[in-house]
Amino acid sequence: EIIRTLTDMPIDKELLLVDDGSTDGTTKLAAELAKKHDALSLLLHDRNRGKGAALRTGLRAASGSVVVVLDDRVSYNPDDILMLIKPILANCCDVLYGSHSLLPELRPGFRFVRIFNYVLTAFSNFCTGQNLSGFECSIKAFRRSTIEDIVIRQNRYGVEAELIAKFSYRGKN
Repeated sequence: EIIRTLTDMPIDKELLLVDDGSTDGTTKLAAELAKKHDALSLLLHDRNRGKGAALRTGLRAASGSVVVVLDDRVSYNPDDILMLIKPILANCCDVLYGSHSLLPELRPGFRFVRIFNYVLTAFSNFCTGQNLSGFECSIKAFRRSTIEDIVIRQNRYGVEAELIAKFSYRGKN
């Protein structure tokens, strides 16, 4: 469903799907989708390496001026994606993060995730001086030139904190 939503978006795009060693049949389905959609490329990891490693793989392969990162956990509205990249294309900013706190509660157990995310976000904001509403979010956009010189070291979910810190402290030294 996510791939269909993305391929139908009315903009020039390159879709990179990083399969991080899944064993649930995702690779087969993704390969079939890549055959159907010219804009979609499948990038494979031989084993699960983590979110940070998948992000590095996708960024190395990306060629567009704006990179949008989507997790596989949420259905995306094309209008939300377009709204996210619009300020970057207008040269108003270089990085934009979506926010879980703006979403309605979608499934049981999401309240715990929201509370945990709130605590992480508060700590991150304290350390970085930012005023983010969501630390770990399912959608984010970067100007490619802003992220391409950042060395991502974290392989797993620590990549979220690493990127926020590196973006926040860029130019402050």
